[in-house]
Amino acid sequence: MASFYLRYFGYYERAITIYTHTSDQYSVFGTRVISCSPREALYVLDGLLENDTILRPREHYTDTHGFTEQLFGLCFLLGYSFMPRLRDLADQQLYKVDHTLPLGRLQPLVHSGPTTGYDRVRGRQLGSAVFISDLATELQIGLPKLHEWIHREVIKSGHGSLDDGHWPTATEGQRVAAIEHLGSRRLLIRF
Repeated sequence: MASFYLRYFGYYERAITIYTHTSDQYSVFGTRVISCSPREALYVLDGLLENDTILRPREHYTDTHGFTEQLFGLCFLLGYSFMPRLRDLADQQLYKVDHTLPLGRLQPLVHSGPTTGYDRVRGRQLGSAVFISDLATELQIGLPKLHEWIHREVIKSGHGSLDDGHWPTATEGQRVAAIEHLGSRRLLIRF
């Protein structure tokens, strides 16, 4: 069970983790000895589901190492409010099932809109690349906002690529939507 944990113990010492579920009343309702290598998220539901006390937790808090997207779904299905403290929240992928539901100040953190639109446009054509103009039309957003998203989510993060396309056959609308990247105007985006 013990494994190497370089951050705290170096290359020669082995360690274990004692994962503890503590209530807001500072009482322990679940304890498990685990290896320090895997994510703690694998053990979150164990403590909640194996709870033999009179406590009935409704909310569960973890740090970043104690969450996965799948755990959000499972906690929701089991009736728990899962509330992890996420480091680097802007780098996390947030989802929303109901796209008409307003998220207020969290709306800029939802990254699934353009990629979902990309999938819809790509499903209507043959190639794997999509014209930036077609993506803007599908999402019904302005080009400046889409270009900002492309710079952040494609160019800086490397989660996709931009292609030159065939400039002579491009329509005027496709040329207007092109984005400057590495010294040339790019017409197409690909994930």
